Amino acid sequence: MTDIPQLRHHLREYSKGCRTIVYGKCEAAFIFSLFCYSKSHQFMKQFLFVGLTLFTVSVFSFCASSKKAVATVAPTTYEANVAQLVTANCSPCHIPAKGGNKLALDTYVAVKENIDSVIARIERHPGERGFMPFKRARLSDSTITVFKQWKTDGLTAK
Repeated sequence: MTDIPQLRHHLREYSKGCRTIVYGKCEAAFIFSLFCYSKSHQFMKQFLFVGLTLFTVSVFSFCASSKKAVATVAPTTYEANVAQLVTANCSPCHIPAKGGNKLALDTYVAVKENIDSVIARIERHPGERGFMPFKRARLSDSTITVFKQWKTDGLTAK
């Protein structure tokens, strides 16, 4: 196959008039030489192949989507995220309906008012004074993160 400098030489030598066509909104321009008479069909095939390849590359390299993908994450709420964790991990001690006689954490208001204490206690390790949940394994980091995220997101109910 003929290389680019040879194609340029053939283009200057054989072209009989040149027209510039600008394509699209992407600011990609490509020059098509229109030949009235060509001495070589092979040259035309090579020129068209190289030309179309350069055109395709230039269009894709200069065009970029103006719309960026935006990931939206729903805020952490008491009803959707926190309530079931409290019920699963603080019961029965902190749920009066289940016989608990410790600080009640069975409502949105109760958990909201005590969130700093709850986070401080669940972040502790077994054996440390004030560790919660009492006589159970430490909560996973992802579970603790839900409580922290709820606080960061504004302690919303719904």
